[in-house]
Amino acid sequence: MSNPVITQPGAGSYGTNVQTGEWSTGLCSCCSDLLVCALGCICPIALSCYTANKYGENVCLACVPGGMAAMRTHMRLTYGIQVITILIR
Repeated sequence: MSNPVITQPGAGSYGTNVQTGEWSTGLCSCCSDLLVCALGCICPIALSCYTANKYGENVCLACVPGGMAAMRTHMRLTYGIQVITILIR
């Protein structure tokens, strides 16, 4: 504890070292990964556990209320994915 943290990172510190580019798959290529497609159709909780494990998170994160929303936010910030809000009037 010789160097305590006394300041927090500023806004915009996440996703700054991520290369931006095109998506790796197309919009209609949802069946290109059959394991993910099957897990999503048969057991979405299993897909959530698989995704959490794939990205280095605890597998139980999928079972915690709000856990997947937290992981989604973390991934969005880490990979620099913008949120698009559509307002319908």
